[in-house]
Amino acid sequence: MLFASAVIAMFAVWALLFAAAAAAPKLGLIDSPENSRKLHTTPTPLAGGLAVIPVVMVLAYVYLPDTGEALALIAAVSLIFVMGLIDDSRELPASLRFCVQIAAAAIVVHWGGANILQLGDLVGLGNIELGTIGGPIFTGVCIVAAINAFNMIDGVDGLLGSVTVVILAAAAALFSVHGNAAYAGFCVLAAAALLPYIDRNISDSRAKNKVFMGDAGSMALGLIVVFVVIKGATTEAAYQPVIALFLVAIPIFDMLRVFSSRLRRGVSPFHAEANHMHHVLWHTGKENTVRLIVASTALVAAAGTLLAGLGAAESTCFAAFLGAVALLASKVQWAHRSNPDTANVAPTNITALQATPIPATVEAPQNQDSGSAAA
Repeated sequence: MLFASAVIAMFAVWALLFAAAAAAPKLGLIDSPENSRKLHTTPTPLAGGLAVIPVVMVLAYVYLPDTGEALALIAAVSLIFVMGLIDDSRELPASLRFCVQIAAAAIVVHWGGANILQLGDLVGLGNIELGTIGGPIFTGVCIVAAINAFNMIDGVDGLLGSVTVVILAAAAALFSVHGNAAYAGFCVLAAAALLPYIDRNISDSRAKNKVFMGDAGSMALGLIVVFVVIKGATTEAAYQPVIALFLVAIPIFDMLRVFSSRLRRGVSPFHAEANHMHHVLWHTGKENTVRLIVASTALVAAAGTLLAGLGAAESTCFAAFLGAVALLASKVQWAHRSNPDTANVAPTNITALQATPIPATVEAPQNQDSGSAAA
C-alpha cells in the first residue's frame, strides 16, 4: 500500500511539473538571472512548489491521523503558499511576509497541535518547562525560523530537495521505531513526492525541463517539515524534544550563522546577501557543495536517531548536539578563510564572487534563493 502510494505521488508530481512549468511564464513565476545575487544564467520556471505542495497536502489529509490537525496544517501551508506565489511573481515587503508567517505559525500551534511546552532536561537540572504562554510563543518562533531557514538553503540545484528528503527519512525512521505508522508513512510519501522535482531541478541549466522550487515551495516545505518534527517531539512522542534539533540542525545553523554575521556588521538580518553556507563551500573550490551539505545533514540526523535509539540522557544528547554544531561552524569558517581569492570579498557582491577564480573542476551552481522574509 505504501509503495503504491509513493508511486502515485511521484507520478502526480511528475505530471504536475510539466503543467506548472508551462503555466509559470503566464503567472509571472520566472526566476530571471538579472538580480546581482543570482548564480544561474537562464530564466527558469518557479514550478516546483506548484507541483509538490498540492500533492503533499493531499497526502497530509489522507495519512495524518487527526483530521482536524491535518486541516490546520493544510490551512497554514496554503496561507504560506499563496503568499509565496505572490512574492515569486512580484516581490513583497519583508514585513508583510513575516506577518503572514506568524499567522501560519499561529494556526499550526493553536489548531494543529504543534506546541512545545517543555524542552526536557537539557543541562541535568530537571525539565525546562515553557508553560502555556511561553510554549506557544517559543513554538511560533521555531516555526517562523524553520520557514525562513528552508527558504534560505534553496540556493544550489538539488540542495533544498535533498536536505528535506534526508530530514523526512530520519523522521520516518524515528516514527517507525515507535510504531507510529501514520506519521512514518506521511514522511516517506512526502519524501517520495520530492524525487521528481529533484530530478528536474538538478538537470542542466540549458535543459528545457529545468525548474526551481520558488519561495512558495521552499517556505511551505519548511512549515511542513517543522510541523512533523515538532509533532514527533510532542504529542506523537516519537522522540525527545532535543532530538528535533539534530533533524533540522543544518538549515537552522546556516540561518543563525548568516543572521549573526549580518548583525555583527550592522546589516539587517533580512538583507539578502551571498554568504550562505553553499556560497562559502562553492567559492572555496568545493565542487560537491550539495553532497557535502546533504552528507552533513544525514550525519547529524543519524547521530540524533542513534542517540534516541540508545535512550541517551537528554543532557548527553544536547551536549552532543552542541559539539556537532561547534565542529560544523569551525569547518565552515575554515573553508571560508582557506581561499584567499574569496575570503575578503564582500558577501553582498555576488558579481565579484562570480569573477573570482574557481577551479576548472568546479561547476557553478545554477540556482540562488530568491528571497523570503530572510534571504
